[in-house]
Amino acid sequence: MVGIDRSLDRIIERGRRQRHEAAVAANVQVHKMARRTIRPEDRLLLLEFDALTFDCDVATLLKRTGLGQEELPRARWRKVRKKADMLLAKLDALSDSPDPENLFAAVTGLLVRIYHRSDGGRSPRARQLLDAALTRCEEQPTGNVHLGLLMLRLRECETVSEEIEFASRITLLLRDSPAPVFSPERAGYMTYIADEITHAIARLAFSGDPAAHRCAAGLARDMSNWFTTPSAEDRVPVAHILIANRHAIVLIEHADDVRVHAFPVAVEPLMALASLSIHPPVDEIDQPRENRQRLSAELRFVLGAIAEYDTIRLNPLRIAAWIPWTALKFDKRTLAEGRNIAWMNPFPQLVAATSDRTVDDEQPIGGTALVMDDSLGLHDGTVRAFKDAPNSVTVFSSDDPMSRLTPEVLQQACRGKTGLVFFCHASSDLHDYSLAGIPTGVKSSRLTLWEVAELDLRHVRWAAVIACESGRPNSFLPATSVAHALACAGVDVVVGTLWEIGARTTGPKFLKALRRELDRRPDDLAGGFRRIQRDDPTAMMAFSLIAR
Repeated sequence: MVGIDRSLDRIIERGRRQRHEAAVAANVQVHKMARRTIRPEDRLLLLEFDALTFDCDVATLLKRTGLGQEELPRARWRKVRKKADMLLAKLDALSDSPDPENLFAAVTGLLVRIYHRSDGGRSPRARQLLDAALTRCEEQPTGNVHLGLLMLRLRECETVSEEIEFASRITLLLRDSPAPVFSPERAGYMTYIADEITHAIARLAFSGDPAAHRCAAGLARDMSNWFTTPSAEDRVPVAHILIANRHAIVLIEHADDVRVHAFPVAVEPLMALASLSIHPPVDEIDQPRENRQRLSAELRFVLGAIAEYDTIRLNPLRIAAWIPWTALKFDKRTLAEGRNIAWMNPFPQLVAATSDRTVDDEQPIGGTALVMDDSLGLHDGTVRAFKDAPNSVTVFSSDDPMSRLTPEVLQQACRGKTGLVFFCHASSDLHDYSLAGIPTGVKSSRLTLWEVAELDLRHVRWAAVIACESGRPNSFLPATSVAHALACAGVDVVVGTLWEIGARTTGPKFLKALRRELDRRPDDLAGGFRRIQRDDPTAMMAFSLIAR
């Protein structure tokens, strides 16, 4: 982004100046203390200023190199290497110093990246530094520093066994992360590792080693389960799907066996779908139809591999999570027709302890909770659609701060109900899912994913969130939407939308079809959803199913 976004350029320049000022101030302070004894750990702390300044200098140098030029001229790299060698000499002199802040590993990570770039990708010196820093991190773990070093080491793996080892160490590190679920810290971790882990899965999948295939499937499962506690394993086959290296890769995991399918695909239809999700269509029918036809043609071999199983769970990752798989065509039918296909993730409950909001076990269970944002003006139509069913109606307004939707209000609305229909606005954020949620008042007030996921909704069997982007995956992880948060709260089957929908067109159309299907089978939202998509897959392409 540097050189493209002027605001980012200004941020880099300001950061560089601030770090230079800090480094100068630190050096001045050192000279003032020249007659005193400075502890080695204090010198290591001061060395961090030099590393930060050096990092900004390198970033500025790369910025001035120009877009599209991957490598710096040799003369500039020699200048950078000279500074890196000086920094390394200072670091070596302090290698035996106490390091409570794990600064040694942080500075080492910077030097490793510099040596790799200047040596053309393989540097014995960088490998030695990296191994030494990883040893220190194992003795004194620090999440973000340790993660960065493991990512660097993963890029250097030369054998399948090495790749398995370091990919597994990364997943274990993240699994034990103290950062709260749905927090910005977790979002940062996932943004940082997603590309590398995705390519690691692809490399392992292309290997001919069955152990590598099992590891690839395990990594794909871990990418979906970092937020949740795995439920009891079942024997249903799981298809992990990802797009990497211009291939669609399908890892079908069944019992202890993993079958790998890889098919070349054109990137253009996939990018068109991502663009459709980010910039919703003006015409909600024609544009999805064109994309659906292109995607169906491009992914026909993937659909064929999935369709070999009458019952299978789908776990699409990264860009594959943007594809409404059950709405694609296969053999002149929708894939969902007559097949028991559902999303795999997320698993039922969060890692964090459940909240103290519990359901009274003695209350009668039945009916549907209707929760509606009055600002949409669809209150009467929604109530009429459910007039023959026992229901409760909860109304709030995203335009009125005095009529907000709170976790307590939502928990009470679902009390004693087996179904939940949400007709509201929803928001998502491509880069930080902690900012996603349901707008509940003026300005930035919202019901967050964390608040929704903490509810105890295990008695609610199904939920339909008819709201823009309510089932939209984040750009790097599927389980980052309102619909997924409801699944984390214990709802068995949830339907949400991948992109913005027309509140007065697509929304009511889906609601009417949903009511018709629920009249036939009151608690079978998954089956009803498949029939809805089968009858009108183009109009219903925005909707996505999450089920256990």
